[in-house]
Amino acid sequence: MGAIEVWLNGGPADGRVLLVETDAVDGLPATVVLPQTGVFVNADDEPAPRIDHVYVYTGEIDGRHAYRYGLRRENP
Repeated sequence: MGAIEVWLNGGPADGRVLLVETDAVDGLPATVVLPQTGVFVNADDEPAPRIDHVYVYTGEIDGRHAYRYGLRRENP
């Protein structure tokens, strides 16, 4: 297993490059999930619930593997 640089399009990580692990035959996963956690400005004493930002593989753009922002899901 290795890792390949991919480009993220849209969402909170727009334009960023990320290393994504490949499978045994150097294939990329269909989706990448970026969790967002923490305490934000004017937040309560409790940390905010985790939010998963989902990016979907869209193929190559300008010779670089790319993922497009798909959706956001909140976790309890």
